[in-house]
Amino acid sequence: IIGQLQEENEIVAIFKTQAELFEQVSKRIKTLHRYDVPCIVALGVENADKSFTSWVENQVDGVL
Repeated sequence: IIGQLQEENEIVAIFKTQAELFEQVSKRIKTLHRYDVPCIVALGVENADKSFTSWVENQVDGVL
């Protein structure tokens, strides 16, 4: 409701994926989320442990 204060319980979820899959992940979240405009943002990774980034790459290969 525009212009009115609303109070809701919300949960922050973090999804780990590759940048090139952002649009696919975003579309999937929108189909599942009850909000008209869910908060979907990508956070850039400046530095990350190589073993972690390798794990992410292996986990998301072919997903969606």
